[in-house]
Amino acid sequence: MPEYLKQDLMNPRGYSVCQGRPKASEAAVALLSDGRCLFGDPSMTSRSTYARAGSKIIYYDDEVERQRRLVCDTALG
Repeated sequence: MPEYLKQDLMNPRGYSVCQGRPKASEAAVALLSDGRCLFGDPSMTSRSTYARAGSKIIYYDDEVERQRRLVCDTALG
């Protein structure tokens, strides 16, 4: 069964590993420093949330989205 990372503010890491696939209501909200995607409720996300969770989590903003898009376009091209 596939696994994904879900935002979990009660966990000291800021995320937990869940079985299955992300729900339709969950979106990519952050990246870990190793490039793995973190899913969660976009309305519950803020920069301060990730600052508290630790430096391994990179807030998913316009710059991160641009970098990911460039990598995907390069891989597909």
